[in-house]
Amino acid sequence: MITGLGIVSNSWAAQLAGGASIVELAARAVELGYRAIELRQGSLGEATASNGSIEPTAVLRLAKRYAGVRWYVAMELAYSRQTPPADERRFEQYAAAASCVGEGGCVRIVDLSAEDVPQEASNDEVASRLADMARQAAAYGVRLAVEHARQDWKRWLAILRRARERVGDPLIAPLVCYDPANLHLFSSLSTAQQAVRELNPAEMGLVHAKQTVRGTLAATLQAGDVDWADQLAVLEQAGYQGPINLELPPGDDIWERLARGRQWLGL
Repeated sequence: MITGLGIVSNSWAAQLAGGASIVELAARAVELGYRAIELRQGSLGEATASNGSIEPTAVLRLAKRYAGVRWYVAMELAYSRQTPPADERRFEQYAAAASCVGEGGCVRIVDLSAEDVPQEASNDEVASRLADMARQAAAYGVRLAVEHARQDWKRWLAILRRARERVGDPLIAPLVCYDPANLHLFSSLSTAQQAVRELNPAEMGLVHAKQTVRGTLAATLQAGDVDWADQLAVLEQAGYQGPINLELPPGDDIWERLARGRQWLGL
């Protein structure tokens, strides 16, 4: 069953840029009934480390202060190519931060570097890389979740599943971060209705909710390219157990748009 609603912190980018505290924003989210918060690279507030990465001790303080919230950490990482040492160290910092939230810690990655996995990189190479990262995350006691973005959906899903096979242990294998709007935002193919039916709950870690209208990102959740009533019905029927994390474009009116989107979703 869907366990509630969450927020991805890049939705708060305008507030954070204006000096708001991530603690204050989290407090308001909890007060409004949100039960998951995804701390995304670039929108970490006082959880930003001096080197621009994430500060695990700040994440620990947040997790202790709001013990009823499920916390995620998220970063961009070009995993489709050989990962440079600097990005490997950054991933370790995010995994360490995810380990501070207690049981259920998860580090989510997304590759925005290219429209597809480079042809020179075989599916096996990328799958091996993701499998290694999943094992690395497991060494910190957390799970790796991978979000689909610009990549061809079927090839991406085949790579993710190959990575899961390489890991072998389903308790540490990489998970899917499913964002159906990305299929319309980054692709001319409308595959979200089919894509949700190709997933199984055992491989799903979290779901992002936003909307596009004719391929353009919408300000809130509303009627558009993604049939969210169908998506939610399929997820519920399949037995997905996790949150739906709202990820809306930032702005001064974010709380009002979050409220409208939440009401429209009916969650």
